[in-house]
Amino acid sequence: MDSFIQHIPICPKCGYDQSGEIATWESSCPIEGRCPECGLSFEWADVIKPSRVELGWYIEHAKSKWDLLRRTVPTLWYLLIPNRYWSRMRMESPRSMKTYLLWILMMMFVLHFISSVAQIWSMYNYTNQSNETFRQLLVGRDTEVQAIIQSNIIDISSIDFWYPLIGGVLLDPLISRFWWGFEDGIGIVIGVMSLGISAMWFLLFCAFPISRKRAKLRVVHVFRAMLIAGLLPMILIELMRFAGAGLFFVETNNFLINIDSVGDQISMWLFFLVLIWVQWFWISAVKVGWRVPSNWVSIVIVTIASLMGFVIAGLLAALIAVVQSGAEILATWFGI
Repeated sequence: MDSFIQHIPICPKCGYDQSGEIATWESSCPIEGRCPECGLSFEWADVIKPSRVELGWYIEHAKSKWDLLRRTVPTLWYLLIPNRYWSRMRMESPRSMKTYLLWILMMMFVLHFISSVAQIWSMYNYTNQSNETFRQLLVGRDTEVQAIIQSNIIDISSIDFWYPLIGGVLLDPLISRFWWGFEDGIGIVIGVMSLGISAMWFLLFCAFPISRKRAKLRVVHVFRAMLIAGLLPMILIELMRFAGAGLFFVETNNFLINIDSVGDQISMWLFFLVLIWVQWFWISAVKVGWRVPSNWVSIVIVTIASLMGFVIAGLLAALIAVVQSGAEILATWFGI
C-alpha cells in the first residue's frame, strides 16, 4: 500500500499525520476519510497525491511564466470577491509562495513600466503645451519682456529635459519630483496598511496557543493568507501612478477639471475600500476557506483587534520614509 504514497500524507487543514490511518487498510483504499484531529473530511486521493487538486485558474499552480500571465486575470477576478476566491480554493491543493511572490514582482515591474510611460507622456504633453503658450506671449512684446518669457520655454529635445524627467519618473514613488493629483506616496500608505492589518491577523491567529488550538489550522495557511492579503494591494501603487498620469493629462487639456479634488476623492475611497477588502478576505478565509468553528461575536472582536495593525503599518511607513530620504539624496547627487 505504501508504494504509491509519494510523500507524508497529512491532513490539509491541521497537518496531522494520516500514516497511522493508512496502516490500518488491509486490502483496499477507502474513497473518503476524516481527520481524527480536526474533523476535516477529504478524499484520500487528494491527501496522498495533492497535485491532482491543482486549479486551472490559479497562479500558484502555473507551469511557466507564460502560464502565469494567462492565469493573472482569472486569479485577480476571483480575489476581487474574497468569498468567491475562498469557496474555490482547496486546502488539499499544493501551495507555492515562491510563485506567488514572483507573480507580484512581475506585475509590479510591468505596471511600473506602463505607468512610467504614461507619466513621461503626460509631462511631455504638459511641457509642450506650456511652451506653446509662452511662444504665443512673445508676439508684440518688447525685447526685455521677450527675454523673460523666453527663459521659461524648455528645450524638450535636450538631455537636460529628458534625463531628470525619466529618472524622476522611474524612481517615483521613492522620490517625488512631479505632482500627479494624489498625495505623495498614498499608494504606499494603502499598501503598508493592508500589510500591517494582515500581519496583525497572523499574530492574533498564531501568537496565542488558545487560538491555534481552537482553529486546528496549520500555520502555513495563515502565513500564506497574510502574504496574499498583505501584498496584493501593493499593485495599487502602480495603478495610482497610472491614474495620476491620466488625471494630469486630462487637466492639461481641460482646465475645468481640478485634479487635486479628484485625486483626494479617489485616494479616500480607495483607502476605505482596500481596508474593507482586507477584512473581508480574512473573514472569508476563516468562515469559508478554513471552516474554523467560530461565532460572529468572536469574528467581530478579532476584526476590531486587527486594526492594531495600523501600528505595524506606521512602523513600516517610517522605515520606507528612511529609504525615501536616502533615495532623494542619491537622486539629487545624480542630478535627477
